[in-house]
Order: sequence, then structure tokens, then C-alpha cells
Amino acid sequence: MTSTMRFDKWQDSLGVTQNSVVQVVSDTLSLYESTSVDGIVTSGYYISITPKFANSKILVMMNFLLYRTGSGGGVRAGIGRSINGGAVSDIFYGGVSGAHNITHYSANWNENHHRTALTTLDSPATTQQVRYYVRYGAYGAGTTHLGNGGHQACNFTLMEIAQ
Repeated sequence: MTSTMRFDKWQDSLGVTQNSVVQVVSDTLSLYESTSVDGIVTSGYYISITPKFANSKILVMMNFLLYRTGSGGGVRAGIGRSINGGAVSDIFYGGVSGAHNITHYSANWNENHHRTALTTLDSPATTQQVRYYVRYGAYGAGTTHLGNGGHQACNFTLMEIAQ
């Protein structure tokens, strides 16, 4: 004789389904700013989440417009994280001194508008507020522009995933 046990999902002692989405935060912004820094800077644009569990993972998705003016080179883009108002650190970007840590590179970037999608899975290990920032800049001479004012929206989405 055999027995069959069927169930829809496992839950921990708090009633949380493991590897399930706990919360979703999203925002659509009309943004514009620029920098001539040959490197990477933290933009003024971010999205925040306060994780319910310290061991949760956060799926970070950012979609925005980048373009540059000036000769040659490329653009850099990444995601920065700040926990509870602290310093911003790179979580998705090369950031290694001397590395060719460029998200997009083209000798023909001058004034071409490019949609840029960045996605990463982060483990902030906190239940305090976490802010995720767009980090961007130039590679070589020129100016990198983030956003295009009200013409093309930028979309940010965060998903907390229980572990």
C-alpha cells in the first residue's frame, strides 16, 4: 500500500512561503540630469524598499534612457545601494580600479538615445530601508545624460523574495 501527500506550498513557522515574492515596489519617473565625470556618479534618482525579513533577496530592475554628447567614448551605468541613509555602494558595476568596467561602449554614442535595462539580485541582509540608485557617467571625454525629461519614462521595480 502506498500513500500520496499533496500540497500547494511549504510555509515556514511565520506562514511565509519560501522563495515567494513578499512585496513589490515600483515607480515611473520622468527624469533628467547629466555629468561630464569620466567615471561614475550617484544620480538623484532612487527607489526604496524596507525588507520584511533580513535574509530576503531583492530583485532590482531599472530601465532608463542614456545618451552622451561629445566625441568618442561610451557611457557607464550601474546600481548603487544605501542602507538606512548610509553611504552608497556599488552592487552592480565593475568598479575595479583600472578595469574596463563599462556598461555600454560605442564610438558612435554621440547623441544616440539608448534604453538601458539593469537587473540584479541583491542580498542587503537588513530590515531597514534600502535605497537603490542609478549610478552613471562617461567613459572618455563628453557628457553623459540620464533620462530625457518628460519624453521617455524611467521604470524602477523592486521585489522582495523570501528565502
